[in-house]
Amino acid sequence: MTPEALQQTPSHPAPGSALAEAAAREALADRLGEFFLAGGTVGEMLELQPDHYEAFYGMAHGEFSAGRYQDALPLFGLLVQFDPYDFRFPYALACTLEKLGRLEEAIVYYGAACLLDITDPRPLLGMAQCQILREQWEEAADLLARAVELSSVGDPMHERACVLHELILRRTSQPTFRGEKSHG
Repeated sequence: MTPEALQQTPSHPAPGSALAEAAAREALADRLGEFFLAGGTVGEMLELQPDHYEAFYGMAHGEFSAGRYQDALPLFGLLVQFDPYDFRFPYALACTLEKLGRLEEAIVYYGAACLLDITDPRPLLGMAQCQILREQWEEAADLLARAVELSSVGDPMHERACVLHELILRRTSQPTFRGEKSHG
């Protein structure tokens, strides 16, 4: 057997061969899988710094605030890809998707934001608004009840959640959040 043939065993494929390229891809996939399973992000892999995130977020927020939701969408999408663990990013993406009428997608990202901060009522309120637009009254009522529990009395969001919750319960002829009986 020649020395070249010995090097082409599955454990030592010849450099540049299809087998070597496949082994390299598999090793890279394994390392990436370990990296992401350990909580690594694309942003970390690209060595992005906090000011990079803030610059992207500032641009995206500016587009959103100006009502240019279609322009904000890819920027917020990149931010979610760069760091899916920063609450602001999936939450902002969800808000943008909601404004664009992409309600099912918005619900997914509001859900991601809920998982990142289970004490913040904003994504619950956003999910509820999407469910209202989808006429999913029971789901919306449940989400609003939880948003009311998590928000502070006197906060405009608390009041909005209470009002929406009561309107839905009246619509569905159930007892209201504040304990009143509705007269369907």
